[in-house]
Amino acid sequence: MSVDRTDDAEASRHILLPVDDTEDSEVSIEWAIKNTYKQGDVFHLLHVVPEPTMVHIWGGVYVPPDESAELQEIEDTKTMVTHRFAERLVSEKIPFKLHVIVGPTDTDSIAKVVAAKAEDLGASLVVVARHSKGKLKVR
Repeated sequence: MSVDRTDDAEASRHILLPVDDTEDSEVSIEWAIKNTYKQGDVFHLLHVVPEPTMVHIWGGVYVPPDESAELQEIEDTKTMVTHRFAERLVSEKIPFKLHVIVGPTDTDSIAKVVAAKAEDLGASLVVVARHSKGKLKVR
């Protein structure tokens, strides 16, 4: 599922920005705007929605995931991205696409999704939020 605000323009560079509902993602978007964006670039916002799981209710009885809950999660993601990121990109006139992928949300799985999406897009750059990790120390 994706939201497209590119007006079908041909991109000179594709810049991938994995985002979540955190201030760290806002900081990474601001950094990318100030330090990487050039006229003709397209930003690609990527968010991974947790895949639905079977609910174990008793013995060997499992209930399949609720498809409407998954669709609601995708809609909630679109709303979150609009409020946290899209308005800023629109105000700067930066073309962007939102890609929502349903999948596992552990660190390794998300890293694989980001790498695969970067390859698929032919991304020139991937800007990742630091998520409160400390700066590297130089000795």
